[in-house]
Amino acid sequence: MLATASALSIGIVGGGIGGLTVGIGARMVGHEVTVYEKGTLTGYEGTGLTRWPNGLEAIRCIDRALYKKVVSTGQRCERVIVGDQVNPT
Repeated sequence: MLATASALSIGIVGGGIGGLTVGIGARMVGHEVTVYEKGTLTGYEGTGLTRWPNGLEAIRCIDRALYKKVVSTGQRCERVIVGDQVNPT
């Protein structure tokens, strides 16, 4: 943890990937963080997490151990198709 001149008490609204990332970063430099999320996780929700190269680089900069775990447990996406595949126009 890095030392700061004066630690702040920070409230973050939203426990998504952005809110949690900001919270982790703020705690790493010595701030007190509370993340507020109105949703509840009662089971599987969402469709997974796509990590683009810039996102992976951000994870690597924040926490190298987490980066290694993400890369080792994830699957590489070779192709992305955007559009309506059921009714292509």
